[in-house]
This record gives sequence, structure tokens and C-alpha cells, in this order.
Amino acid sequence: MKPVIRTPYFEVGTKNYVYGDKLLEYARAADAAAEKYDIDVLFICPALEVRRVAENTKHLFVLATYMDTLRPGRGCADILPEGLKAAGAVGVMINHCEKPMSLPQMKKTIDRARELDFLVFACADTLDEAKAIAQLHPDIINPEPSEIIGGGKGAGIGSAIGAAVGAGAGALIGNKMDKQQKQLEEQLANQAKVEQTTDQNGLQAIKVTFDGGILFPTGKYTLNAQAKSDLTGFATNLNNNPGTNVQIYGFTDNTGSFEVNQKLSGQRANTVRNYLINSGVDAGRLTAQGLPMQNYIASNDTPEGRAMNRRVEIYITAGQEMIQQAEAGTLK
Repeated sequence: MKPVIRTPYFEVGTKNYVYGDKLLEYARAADAAAEKYDIDVLFICPALEVRRVAENTKHLFVLATYMDTLRPGRGCADILPEGLKAAGAVGVMINHCEKPMSLPQMKKTIDRARELDFLVFACADTLDEAKAIAQLHPDIINPEPSEIIGGGKGAGIGSAIGAAVGAGAGALIGNKMDKQQKQLEEQLANQAKVEQTTDQNGLQAIKVTFDGGILFPTGKYTLNAQAKSDLTGFATNLNNNPGTNVQIYGFTDNTGSFEVNQKLSGQRANTVRNYLINSGVDAGRLTAQGLPMQNYIASNDTPEGRAMNRRVEIYITAGQEMIQQAEAGTLK
């Protein structure tokens, strides 16, 4: 049976700041406080620490910081939900800003958690994201703005390379990105907003949001003539800068159900990807993902705001070949 949490409750999240004996020391202190003050305490810790915390405390609700959604059987290096339950976990945290998830990923995780009567503790970066997550019915929603505690979307941009890139190589990549960003700003001056950002490797990247060309009508994922014109020019820029990878995200407003918007956001992202492929961009450079009913950039209370939220954001990041050239000092 799923645990019932009394309010107010207290939450302790160790992340990776402490581990081993020091983490257990924190857990025992939290356990003593729970008994002394007769208050429910959620102790959220990495999966490797769950069993020891659960076996050495009496009053804590032990949650894991993350779990995968696979089932018992084949698989390796995943965090099995049944394994967490056997270790003593009573729930799981999802969507921490340092481990962000899309709404489809959250839904899949919540569905698996329900199978095991797990408590689901969902983090939200903004009020709008909290409203979207609420439609998935987690047990607890915890607002935690990433600008206060760190993390955020940049953590998921680009492909993780597994090793730090040196300062010299990073500077060469930055120079290359500056040149491409300047080209895009001149090329798309009246059609798109072009910004500098950072990928999950700490390398300079580019974010492109089209102002008018890729703003979809409600419930639609077709490109109008202006959008096609903008994307044709954008494809030319990508073909002239072959060392980069491109991530495409489709967004929706809050109109309709989550299921409808989940499908629609993916269709919007893939429509853009397919158009770029048909314009000559190598398909291997392009990924597309729908992010329905989240990451709003305007209020959904007005038609103008909803129109702005129906958008596609495109992130340009250094590819593996560019990184290797930068490290070798040959990137121009």
C-alpha cells in the first residue's frame, strides 16, 4: 500500500554532497528528529544508499533520487524499480533540475511507480511546469526554480562526451560558434531570435527560436510559407557549418489534453526535422523531441501568449568531430 504523508512534512535531499557513513549520519539525525517531533520526514538519496538508510532507520520515508522504467529481465546499468522496492524505498523523486525529464518521461515513470505503490515526488522549475505536471497526478509537487538551486535545461543540451574539454579547445569551439551565431543573426534578423547558450559539456552553443515562421496554429503542425522560407535559409547555414549537431524541440500551449499535446509536440519537432533533411541537412546531425505543456515562455491566458508558446526551439551544439578538431588545435 502506498504510504500516506502527513502535512506539514519535512524533506531531506542529500544529492551527492554526502555518501557512505556521512550520509547515514544525516539519515539517523533525520530519523531522530522525525521521532522527537512526530513529523513525517522524506529522505531522498541515491539508489546505492537506499538499503542502508532503510535498514538503519525506523521513521523515515526513503525515496530514491531516480529510477528507470524497465522491467525485470534483460538490461544493464539501469535502476530497476523492483530493486529499489526490495531495498526499502517507498518512492522516487522525478524531474530534479539536475536530472530533468520531459513530460512523456515523467508520465512513464509515474505509471511504473503506481504499479509498485511508490510515492512520487515531482520537482517543477516553474509554476506553469507545475500545472502541467499536476495533470499527471504525482503525489507531491515541489517547486524549485533552477536559477536558485542550479541546473536547468542546459544540462540536457548536446551529447555528453564523458570527459572534460580543455580550456583551449573550448575557446576554439566558442570562436567557431560565435561566427555561426553572427551569420544566423544576419541571415534571420527579422525571423528568429538567436542566442548564445551552453551545452551539458560546458561548451558554447546556439539557441534559435523563430518568431513568426514556426508559430503553429492551435492543434496544427503544418509549416506555412514563411516558415518554409526561414527554414530553407537555416538549412543553408547548417550545411555551411557541418561540424555541429542540432536538437529540435516542439512545444505546445496548454490547450487540450496532455495526450493530444504529447503527440502534437512531437509532430511539430519532426516536421521541422524532416524539412531540414529535405533541404540537404544530414539526418544524422538532427534529433527531434516533443515537450508538451511545459517550458512556457508566455502566459496562456491570452491568444498572443498561447501563440508564442506554440513554437519550436533549435539548439546547435558542437559535434564530436568539431570537439576532436578543437582538441587537436586544427579547428578553424
